[in-house]
Amino acid sequence: MDRKRIDGLPPWVLTPKEEKEVFENWKTTTYKACDELVKKFADCAASSGYSAWFKCRKQSKVMRDCIASRQATKYVDDERDKYIQEKIRLLQEQGKIQSTPDPDAEHPTSSYSWWKRERNP
Repeated sequence: MDRKRIDGLPPWVLTPKEEKEVFENWKTTTYKACDELVKKFADCAASSGYSAWFKCRKQSKVMRDCIASRQATKYVDDERDKYIQEKIRLLQEQGKIQSTPDPDAEHPTSSYSWWKRERNP
């Protein structure tokens, strides 16, 4: 996880670099979940040579179905949530954000307070 933080961005906003890391994490967990099926296909392909296209169709389909089932946005969102939680935890440890939000503090966008400040200097 990249430890740099762009000032002014809330922790739940991910940079393109962080999104790429989330995608890589998702890909890794997907292949771990389907690891046994990928190995079966790889073994079949290694022993079949050029005829793997025909001999390993069953293993290929099962492997592709496993991977496709994990391509739902739910799994990517789960990885994104894990990443954001870890990012928030690290920022809290560094003291850059509060552990719990102050209930008395006014949210910057509540009642368009920023608009009021701009319009009434």
